[in-house]
Amino acid sequence: MRIQIVMNIHAGTLRGGDPRQIAGQVVAAFADAGHEVSIEMAGGPQLRERLVAAAQRNDIDVLVAGGGDGTISTAAGLLKGRPIALGVLPGGTMNMYARTLQLPMDPVAAAKALAHGEVLAVDGATAGGHLFLHQISFGIQPHAIRRREQMRYGSRIEKIIAGLRSLLATLRDPPQFTVEVVLDGDPRLLSTSALAVSNNVYGDDHLPYADRPDGGVLGIYAATSTSWSDLAEIGAALVFGGWKNHPKIIVETARRVRIRPLHRQRHRGLLASIDGETKRFHGDIEIAIHPKTVKILAPARAAAA
Repeated sequence: MRIQIVMNIHAGTLRGGDPRQIAGQVVAAFADAGHEVSIEMAGGPQLRERLVAAAQRNDIDVLVAGGGDGTISTAAGLLKGRPIALGVLPGGTMNMYARTLQLPMDPVAAAKALAHGEVLAVDGATAGGHLFLHQISFGIQPHAIRRREQMRYGSRIEKIIAGLRSLLATLRDPPQFTVEVVLDGDPRLLSTSALAVSNNVYGDDHLPYADRPDGGVLGIYAATSTSWSDLAEIGAALVFGGWKNHPKIIVETARRVRIRPLHRQRHRGLLASIDGETKRFHGDIEIAIHPKTVKILAPARAAAA
């Protein structure tokens, strides 16, 4: 295959090593498997520019995006309607979608797995027209991300520590909001501090990521308590497992979801995190799953599953 790699040079994994050396090993992994490969490294606004340029090319088969979930979803959105497949090279802090694809968390090991993989059709989801591959969330997570963005950190470990500090600070004064949630036409009123909608249902007994990329259904998760102690318990369960069975968590499924902000959120808008990138939505938010609309280069074991 003809492969173009675009790596986020500021991604958490690359900060912990020599980016140029990692890039060379990634290129070698694909080249050794017989692929024609080239690579570009960029950060900030230039990263999107390089992804846009790669997505518009007519002489490649796969665009491999290296970075966190935000970088991966950006690339997927740019490839919408294009014949180019997306390759996922984990380089972020949590790499949730790479976990769904059963990829190694080390970018060089992931490149070796992808070099012998195959192209599959998997699901994508949209929120207000924005494509995402992992989840969109409201409440605690986007507010914690906003806090973290105001902190200074260098390596991946420092970013994780900054994330934990911002999360604890947000839990002490959690945002509270009321929305009408319509699941496949069935409306219900919800007051919460944390609401998430995932592209395919999260698996059990591990971090919140989907076990398969083509289940064809959205997962909906909400905390029914706004107390610090309950939210801290839920946060710990998200890390150590068992969160789906927590009595203060609602778990639902649907193919289409409408979120209608009520009260003051109707005027201020709802702050959301789309695969780790924050955005404020105004008005109703339409979320839908689109089965098998994303072409993805997956490792052999994920393809077999």
